[in-house]
Amino acid sequence: MPETDDWTYTPGSTKLKDQIRLLIGDTNEARRLILDGDITTAITLGGSNLLRSAAYACDAIAAKHARDQQHSVQGVTVTQEAAYAHYKKLAMEYRERAASTGSIYAVKDKDQKTTFRNNTDLIPPAITKGMDDFNRNIVNQFKSESC
Repeated sequence: MPETDDWTYTPGSTKLKDQIRLLIGDTNEARRLILDGDITTAITLGGSNLLRSAAYACDAIAAKHARDQQHSVQGVTVTQEAAYAHYKKLAMEYRERAASTGSIYAVKDKDQKTTFRNNTDLIPPAITKGMDDFNRNIVNQFKSESC
């Protein structure tokens, strides 16, 4: 499948692709960082989530800088180490922001658990093992002993 050389950006657009370009700083057509097809792949990997998709796009840009570590032009050598580090750090920041965005559900009532787990707008807790094993009798026992 041939790679296309498409690069588009519309300032102020509500399209996810353009918002990702803005976040990663790829808004200058003369200095393209990543192609539209690569952003489409990042959107797929990020589950259409803006921040997660931007993180994948940053990973792709960092990988390109890692691949092309050093350039020499007219006796001047330029390394890509700073650009690589910048985009890896940016990817990590976007992942952290994506993880902290949204509503995290925690329910006391086991009957509500199914309803909340089926709601895709909510972020499930990161740790689920033993999540439903809470024993109120132990808490009550500690309360009575400490009084």
